[in-house]
Amino acid sequence: MKFSKSQIIKKIREIVEKMFSGIGPCHDFYHTKRVLKVAKYLAKKEKADMFIVELAALLHDIGRIEEYKHKYHKAKLNHADLSAKNAIPILKKFKLPEKTINDIYHAIIAHRFRNPTEKAHTIEAKILRDADKLDSIGAIGIARAYIWLGEYRIGTIYVGKSEWSKFNINSKDPKHDSLQREWAIKLSKIKNQMFTKSGKQLAIKRHKLMEKFLKNLEKEIKFA
Repeated sequence: MKFSKSQIIKKIREIVEKMFSGIGPCHDFYHTKRVLKVAKYLAKKEKADMFIVELAALLHDIGRIEEYKHKYHKAKLNHADLSAKNAIPILKKFKLPEKTINDIYHAIIAHRFRNPTEKAHTIEAKILRDADKLDSIGAIGIARAYIWLGEYRIGTIYVGKSEWSKFNINSKDPKHDSLQREWAIKLSKIKNQMFTKSGKQLAIKRHKLMEKFLKNLEKEIKFA
């Protein structure tokens, strides 16, 4: 049976939503839906292949499901690699052209912020990476950061600069983690690492909001 592009997107969306049942809120299906929405916006602005962008966005975090099973262990799993690998059999069910599957695979495997296996070189891969990173800054980024700390039962949630700055910024000890540390090593850099012009515009707004929040948080901590 041959499916239209809209039918394929609908069916894969249904498959992915079922897969995410029971996953923690930081990387649940709502995250996927937000990334999808932003990715579609960027794809329209950047005149990218919407079909590839939509499928890559839907499948970009399915490797988190396996990662989530080991979240309290020290297993080093690369969710982007797992997602790309696990996406292939799903895509092959719909008899998509090999090039389309390869383009989706590349977009997924290249979306990781830290040490991606491949660097994004197609506009679709760049869009997915931008959309995913945009979900880690701004108001939603603040909410997700604290959810993540609580989910993994690590870190100090409310800590002033006088405390977190004592730790080695590259420390692997989860007890040293906090939103402030994540801002210093990753989140503050995102706006300057956007691939697309339209992504950069969104990132600047979200960056300013998050920066203001952290300044206010620091003031309140000092007051206490």
